[in-house]
Amino acid sequence: MKSLGYCFHAQIKGEGKAGMRRNSLIRVEIGIEEGDSYVPDMVFGPDYVKLFGDKVTVDHNGCGKDFEKYFSVSQEMIDGCIAATIKNLSKYPLVLTSEGWITKSTNDNK
Repeated sequence: MKSLGYCFHAQIKGEGKAGMRRNSLIRVEIGIEEGDSYVPDMVFGPDYVKLFGDKVTVDHNGCGKDFEKYFSVSQEMIDGCIAATIKNLSKYPLVLTSEGWITKSTNDNK
């Protein structure tokens, strides 16, 4: 399985009187079965992004601190495809970065 990595980087205003801005990051990998030559679809809505693939994984180690406090991430199966939805995006300026294709071996012995 090969995966395409995406990074959602939002500028979130900090709490307190200092007005410091805090960066929050959501890193997502969209997996596609070998042999498929398409790039996964994305649907952008007014307050959400919906990602489609054979496997969608949120990289919790690569995400920003307390990202669950600001964003809602859910997954569902639609027509044999996994759809992950990231909600609560309209409040913050957002930068979407494609991190490119990531190839992982399914067998640890390789």
